[in-house]
Parts: sequence; structure tokens; C-alpha cells
Amino acid sequence: MSLHVEAEQAMRARIIPFFEKVTETFSYLVADPSTKAGAIIDPVLD
Repeated sequence: MSLHVEAEQAMRARIIPFFEKVTETFSYLVADPSTKAGAIIDPVLD
């Protein structure tokens, strides 16, 4: 796979931020619409 194709596929990811009022931090849902795979990035663990 070429670098151009990999970069193009990476641009399809959706990044959705969520603000947590209690900790005043953002968490993010990173989703790949084509595969329906996703990950949550949460900088604070309660």
C-alpha cells in the first residue's frame, strides 16, 4: 500500500470530542466509518 493511499484512508476517520464538566477534560471517539471500528481516547481515568 502506498503512502498516499494510507494517508487518504486515515483522513476518513471521524474524531468526535466530548467535554467532561467534572474533570474539565475532553475525551475523543475516533471512528472509521468504512470498517465501523472505533476507539475512545480518555486522558483521565476515574
